[in-house]
Amino acid sequence: MSFNILIPAQPTSYNPFLADGGEMGHLIRKMDWTKTPIGPPETWPLTLRTAVNIMLDTRFPMAIAWGPAFTMLYNDGYRPMIGLKHPQAMGASAQYILAEIWDSIGPLFNQVMTGQAVVFDDFLAPLYRNGFLEECYFDFSYSPIRLEDGQTGGVLVTISETTDRVIRERRSQTLRDVAAYVAHVKTDQQISEMLRHTLAHNAKDVPFALLYQVQKNSQEVRLIDSVRAESYAIDAPAVIDLTQAASTQWAGLAHALHTRQPQRLTSLSNNADTLLTRNEPSKDWPEMVCEAYVLPVYQPGRDQAYGLLIVGVNPHQAYDGDYQLFFESLANYIVTAFSNAAVLEEERAQAQAQLEVERTKFMIQTEANKQLRLLFEQAPVAICILRGPEFIVELANERQYQIWDREASQMIGNPLFKVINESRQLGIEELLQNVLQTGQPATVTDQMTTLFRRGTLETAYFSASYQPIHDSDGRVNSVLVVTNEVTQSVVARQKLEESEARFRTVADTAPVMIWMSGLDKLCTFFNNSWLAFTGRTMEQEYGNGWTAGVHEDDLKRCLTTYTTSFDARQPFYMEYRLRRHDGEYRWIADSATPRFTANGHFEGYIGGCIDIHENKTLNEALEARVNERTEALRKANYNLERSNFDLMQFASVASHDLKEPLRKIQAFGNILQTTAADKLDDVELDYFNRMINASGRMQDLVDDVLNLSKLSYQSLIYTDTDLSDVIRRITDDLEINILEKGGKVQVGELPTIEANTGQIHQLFQNLISNALKFSAGATPLVHIEQAPVSESESNRFHIKASDYVSIHVRDNGIGFDETYREKIFGLFQRLHGARYGGTGIGLAICKKIVDNHHGFIYADGIPNQGATFTVILPLKQD
Repeated sequence: MSFNILIPAQPTSYNPFLADGGEMGHLIRKMDWTKTPIGPPETWPLTLRTAVNIMLDTRFPMAIAWGPAFTMLYNDGYRPMIGLKHPQAMGASAQYILAEIWDSIGPLFNQVMTGQAVVFDDFLAPLYRNGFLEECYFDFSYSPIRLEDGQTGGVLVTISETTDRVIRERRSQTLRDVAAYVAHVKTDQQISEMLRHTLAHNAKDVPFALLYQVQKNSQEVRLIDSVRAESYAIDAPAVIDLTQAASTQWAGLAHALHTRQPQRLTSLSNNADTLLTRNEPSKDWPEMVCEAYVLPVYQPGRDQAYGLLIVGVNPHQAYDGDYQLFFESLANYIVTAFSNAAVLEEERAQAQAQLEVERTKFMIQTEANKQLRLLFEQAPVAICILRGPEFIVELANERQYQIWDREASQMIGNPLFKVINESRQLGIEELLQNVLQTGQPATVTDQMTTLFRRGTLETAYFSASYQPIHDSDGRVNSVLVVTNEVTQSVVARQKLEESEARFRTVADTAPVMIWMSGLDKLCTFFNNSWLAFTGRTMEQEYGNGWTAGVHEDDLKRCLTTYTTSFDARQPFYMEYRLRRHDGEYRWIADSATPRFTANGHFEGYIGGCIDIHENKTLNEALEARVNERTEALRKANYNLERSNFDLMQFASVASHDLKEPLRKIQAFGNILQTTAADKLDDVELDYFNRMINASGRMQDLVDDVLNLSKLSYQSLIYTDTDLSDVIRRITDDLEINILEKGGKVQVGELPTIEANTGQIHQLFQNLISNALKFSAGATPLVHIEQAPVSESESNRFHIKASDYVSIHVRDNGIGFDETYREKIFGLFQRLHGARYGGTGIGLAICKKIVDNHHGFIYADGIPNQGATFTVILPLKQD
């Protein structure tokens, strides 16, 4: 779709209702409206003029669709809504500008033309505005603009974009749905079901998804499941060999595993038979999905990935930081699901190991063969069989002899406690007797015993399983003992417990409230200061019990801060109200940091809290006083703005009242000059010409005073402004003046800054016009160039040099004496009298524009050698 913007070579006649209006006001003033259905502005109905004036003066996004053709006019706020369609959209029909949604909104426009207003919230309006058909949502109102006779002349469009909120809420709901499933996932199959159920409701953010699981050799990935594969021509093999994928569309998978970073897949979109081609494009969304991302699924602390999540990217959304965070959060939940499934698998493996013990007992009981004995001897745990009430050692493997530190000849056929007498009184004999008598198996963990080993009496710890062995009559006559020595781990744990005990002692004596949490985010410890403050027991506070004391207005924010920081493994600080033991809610400051082992393994969080209630309430009181003062200042500003408005109204009326008689003087003077010039002598003709010239100067003076007054009350809209483009437009406007004087304007490379384009145009046009005017008879040469902000300028104006740009406008004119370098920016200052004309306001306007942009301007000059005006402007407006 293309349009021709209608801009004539010369500006249109002046229309007061089109004054200002920012960039769009400038565009409207320059357009040739005679080539549009609504005609030139001076013929527009009063209601249209009024509506356009209101539209241009507001920063809220507004547009007008006028007449049966719905000819479009819009302001600066509306311009981003149409993106790349600007400026062609100005003066074109809304039916063509909004063609992609006209089937939906065209009937609404027709309804408004009957006098009925239309309002919609979160309305889906796909728009071509940034180079692609974008998924957009808006709150909008279409209102009739009535003519003087009561008929509807056009549609007033007021609009507010809600795209970010709608998409953010939709993604958050998907993540909540996934989180709800994660807690119940037990197997890989359930992970597949989780993806199908949760992603089925969000095709807009996840057009399709593929989940591959990494095999143990890390060289292959296996497809677990896919979502919405039936809507796309997905060439997704059940198994992909990553070592052979370098030259295929799957090269990004191996790279994602290697770098542990998401990888972008775009090359696939060039082939109509590959992964990303849509079989049946949607009516509302005709473009194919042409981009996907591969996200590696890793569990913290593990080298091998669980899998790869491949997700399609909606071509109607910009892939920005929020979109990427959504995909990464989705991958993190899948990590948690795989982790949960792995834990359950480990538990099943342990159960299988126990079953193996039972099987071993059965095999020994049925006279194990040579192969079984070999397995018995090579078992990684100690195994022995003790027969009868004296627990005669009937069979033992090498590992068991190592624990006893005895030879087989010393043990086989002898009662156990006759040889290992040092362990007899430690409860082991009683445990064996109970198994033998009751037939009930027993298990002990970290059991302490003493053994005479390596020439000394040692304390050792064991975990053991005691299983009864039945004879052919079903009577228990022996006990199978499977033992694993855990001395080193028990001693290490005891040292850790001693360290934790010392920590708890220190924590309980600290005046700060201290808490700790584990890997599951649940709290495991609160010191005495916390318990004394809340008046609750440790059991009541465990897990999430502590949240019962948090004020209901602070709880959600508090938990969000905690869980978000926990997932990111980052320190955090938050303030919330906690109920004290007397029922009073007190403000506390909670500062926490993640805990890591010496090997870098994450263990949870530790936090400290202090009571800041007095400081908080004092701050709130101070804020209340500040708010009172702010309200008083707001009222004062309102009165000042009202006064400025009244002054503006006065300036407008006064300028009109002054201009009208001046126009008549000039008009009738020109008539007389034509008809009576040959009837006047030289003296009379000189008087007559002086009168005409004086009225012209008066006209210029009125215009300059009005422009200066507008600069004081104008609400500025800052946009990215290319200074090179501004200077180029100015030299075009002054082309005739430059040619008449034979002058040259040399322009160096200039930057783009954030500024009000209209005012910047006026600033540099005044400076260049002055340079041409005060040329002292020589050929005017004007140099405009950028220079770094010097150290002296930085110190003089107290600014950071890297945040500003300095522009020099240098000429070879008459210059000025340095004593007037500050005076020349005052009102009605003309250093050279009436010789060069002017009102003495031009440089005052320049100073005001620079002030409006939080910048600085100063001048240097030498009589008869020229002048240099330096303009220092910020690159960005705060």
